[in-house]
Amino acid sequence: MNSFDFKEVTLNDGMMKKVLDETLAFYLKIPNDNILKYMRESAGKPAPGIFYTGWYPNSRGIALIGQWLSAYSRMYAISGDEAFRQKAVYLADEFWDCYESAQHTAPFLTSRSHYDVEKLLRAHCDLFLYCKYPCAKERAGYLIDFAADNLTAENIFGDNSTEWYTLAESFWDAFEILEIPRAKQMAERFEYREFWDLFYKDADPFSKRPQAGLYSEFCHAYSHVNSFNSCAKAYEMTKSPYFLKSLRSFYRFMQTEEVMATGGYGPNYEHLMPKNRIIDALRTGHDSFETQCDTYAAFRLCKYLTRFTDEVLSTLKATGNFISVNTYPPHFIGTGTAMTFPSVRKQASRKEKKQLLSFPFPAPPHFPSISVSRAG
Repeated sequence: MNSFDFKEVTLNDGMMKKVLDETLAFYLKIPNDNILKYMRESAGKPAPGIFYTGWYPNSRGIALIGQWLSAYSRMYAISGDEAFRQKAVYLADEFWDCYESAQHTAPFLTSRSHYDVEKLLRAHCDLFLYCKYPCAKERAGYLIDFAADNLTAENIFGDNSTEWYTLAESFWDAFEILEIPRAKQMAERFEYREFWDLFYKDADPFSKRPQAGLYSEFCHAYSHVNSFNSCAKAYEMTKSPYFLKSLRSFYRFMQTEEVMATGGYGPNYEHLMPKNRIIDALRTGHDSFETQCDTYAAFRLCKYLTRFTDEVLSTLKATGNFISVNTYPPHFIGTGTAMTFPSVRKQASRKEKKQLLSFPFPAPPHFPSISVSRAG
């Protein structure tokens, strides 16, 4: 199947359209000054606005600015509202102005900024595609050169403190969309074959333990699922059967061993774990699903698979899959932590929890109306 782009899909009246409209309105109202506050302060510039808390100050907003830029670029593509394009371009220009001002006093990127570079590189592909941002290619080229010259290249297994293993997809995108030759070399440099090999060879997925990162017993769920989007992109660009076999094997592993009835995965500090450990984690903890990141990774994984194989569609017909169960429960009923077990954790028996790991979440009573169109 071919994928539709944002501009080619229209939601008609219904639950999904209501949620989309509310989301667009909410994000458009977020003040630019708030988004840029920490970066402007680091650059020694006037910094009006309020301080965001949580994870935001830990990176001065730099880990998130690429995600803001992608979001507003895509919202422009979805809505056609010029205000989103203007917001994306303004934030991009302001970021780079702050970046240059802070370069000698408080640099925004370091040798361990793999995560930030990945988000920024993807953002500039989106800015180019949807906003026709004139500086997109030049600045993406700078990011690629920075990565080549500065990012650590140890590529340590399981190191989710950098998530280096998610970089390859964005490099491939920059090579394909922006036609930057060096991006291809960087995509190959950050392939995660040590992890992908486990699925290519049908080996025990838990036979290798992380050698670095925030937690050490099992692999970080979101970023390791996301690494397979790099594997998928590598297959799309090279057609090597290695990547497709690894990808399909990993998808089956997730469906049979990791994905819960609600579509969630990665409980207990966001780990991929053996099923018995998942059950134990759900008995004692509330951190059962990193909703936004995990669904982002799962949606894209299924998008690639529907391009290459009918496996996702077959799974959907049989038992439900990442797309169906991740769309309805966490986003239209409640948050991931509310939906993927804490509400039943105390009441359910061990046997019931095993069943919840195996049975698909009930489908919504009706699917919203979606219109698609493609010119040509």
